[in-house]
Amino acid sequence: MGRSTRKNAIKDRMRVILNGKRWFIWFVRSREIPSDRYGDCGYSGSTPIIRVRRALQGRMALNVLIHEVLHASRPELAEEAVTETANDIEKVLWRRGYRLIPKESSEKSPD
Repeated sequence: MGRSTRKNAIKDRMRVILNGKRWFIWFVRSREIPSDRYGDCGYSGSTPIIRVRRALQGRMALNVLIHEVLHASRPELAEEAVTETANDIEKVLWRRGYRLIPKESSEKSPD
């Protein structure tokens, strides 16, 4: 997958540590994820990967990222608990003013 050329795009790939395990987060084209979902969390072979549609914007992008990170961090949680928790976190962060920073002005953050 190549880098996005959209001006306000976030980095297409990143690595994070979640629950003591290194995960890859990929922001992918919509056609790379089944049409019935906005993101997913799983494994490609033995590699843990979170995929999020990169076309998502605003609150939806924030919510889906939180939702998939929760799946990776807390795999024992039921889907309903993940959804409710992601919704609550997204509402608080959005209300506090958290927004996507354009790629050009963002700083590299540590894992």
